[in-house]
Amino acid sequence: MGDRFKGFISVLIAIVTVLTAVVAYFQSDASNRDDRAGRDANSLAVEMLGQNVSGSTRSYYDYNQAYQTWFELDVLATAAEARGDDAAANRYFAAAESMQSLSPLLQPPYFDPATGEVDFTRYEVDTYLARVTQLNEEYTAAAAVKDAWDTKANAYVVHLTILAVSLFLLGLAAAIDHRASQMIFSVVGVALVSVATLWAGATYLEPVADLRDNPAAIDAYARGVSYAYMGDEAAARAAFDEAAQIQPDYAAVYVARGTAQLELGEYVAAAEDFERARALGIESPSMLGDLAVALYYQGRFADAIALQQQVVANSPTELWVQFDLGASLIISGQLDAARATYRAAMDAAIAEVAAANEAGTTPSSELWFGLSYGVIGLDEIRSLIADGTGVPDPALIPNPAAVDALAAELTTEIKQLTVGLEFLGAPPTGTLEAQITDLSFGEPIYGDDGSVDYEIGNEFESGISEVSMLFDYAGMRDGQEIVIKVFIDDKEDPSWRIVAPWDAGADGEGYEIPLAISYSDTFVLSTASYSVEMYVDGLLAAEGDFFIEE
Repeated sequence: MGDRFKGFISVLIAIVTVLTAVVAYFQSDASNRDDRAGRDANSLAVEMLGQNVSGSTRSYYDYNQAYQTWFELDVLATAAEARGDDAAANRYFAAAESMQSLSPLLQPPYFDPATGEVDFTRYEVDTYLARVTQLNEEYTAAAAVKDAWDTKANAYVVHLTILAVSLFLLGLAAAIDHRASQMIFSVVGVALVSVATLWAGATYLEPVADLRDNPAAIDAYARGVSYAYMGDEAAARAAFDEAAQIQPDYAAVYVARGTAQLELGEYVAAAEDFERARALGIESPSMLGDLAVALYYQGRFADAIALQQQVVANSPTELWVQFDLGASLIISGQLDAARATYRAAMDAAIAEVAAANEAGTTPSSELWFGLSYGVIGLDEIRSLIADGTGVPDPALIPNPAAVDALAAELTTEIKQLTVGLEFLGAPPTGTLEAQITDLSFGEPIYGDDGSVDYEIGNEFESGISEVSMLFDYAGMRDGQEIVIKVFIDDKEDPSWRIVAPWDAGADGEGYEIPLAISYSDTFVLSTASYSVEMYVDGLLAAEGDFFIEE
């Protein structure tokens, strides 16, 4: 019996030795594949960086040097022509035309010399952004393959360790004569061999997907990203549809298509895409925040709030999601919770600026985006209540008057906080004592004797080159800091900012602050809607609007 048992153990040891050799081969192969994918990822990263740097540098030159030079020559030609100096105009036009051969941006299909219009976003896409997007996806795929083979290689090391222990136990079972010990060592050894074999088999059979094996899906995705960058969301969605059809488990496609459908106002479809991406493993705060936005616009406020609370708890630095949470709470009538949420978000902004000031650095751009985003959300709610139509359905808003009042209060607080943090480095303090009244806008009309009159109004015809803000005031103090911000089509243009100490005394009437001054005989203000805000020591003192019609 003893010899037969030891013979059996010897055969078993031989089998385990063969299994160990097979697993060792699997481990070596997985390690080699891991290294190969790592080299591919590094190569793609280097190429992507090179394409990005060279492309952005080329685009910067083409727009800021070649196109701007052409534009300046064209302006000079137009000005000379207006003065009746045809010879100078012809020289400038000839110089401008010669510039067109120096840059692809100044060639069709990107440039129309008759109108001077340039499609710079399309040029960026064609020059480098489309290729960079494709390389990024290939890099991401290579990195995922590397991680998968690295996981397999590490698992095989564990399997080899288990098999080594089992060989040791089987060797002990063959070396000793104590029957009970032989049984224990052999049973445990066989059990370990079984576990290692089954585990190694499962590891071997686990597939490693490589998105690069399906380049058509990557190409379609890159095209979709390019269309989205150019603002053609419908074309982007069609490209993403193609990518999803080719590669149904392509998670990034569903995020991108959900974003495109969010822009197109197709909120149910957007939410479905974001949920599909979530099921495929994407849990980024930005994607979850966009999913909450899609739920919000459907009127599913409770679902949006629950998701936003989760994102805020896990990613407290996502200021825009905190403001979205506040908007969901306020529109659903939870006013006290909404006020607390907005105040918490504003406190987070104050803390970030204080920390940046202490460290001698500047706050992140995401902070300013988050603050402006918070104002936009409140403005949307107020517009819903005022218009009685839109999304989400205004009929879902309980007690609209109270909601509107709180939204107006919070809007002012966020605006004042933004100005205080940007220009004072801290929230504004105190109460507003200044009174800015009879705010109006006017186009200066200059008399031959040097006198100035104003064409007062809120609507001006296209072609004006100057506009001033006029108002009466009381309770002002010399030395107070005045900040004026101008928003053109709801987006602030920093070039219009005025920041200066007040020096016109305590009281006055018809005070003028020039907002735009004509600096050439060809300058005109753009056709747009203009919104103006005036702050005194960081406190909002006056607001007004004017329009320049076509």
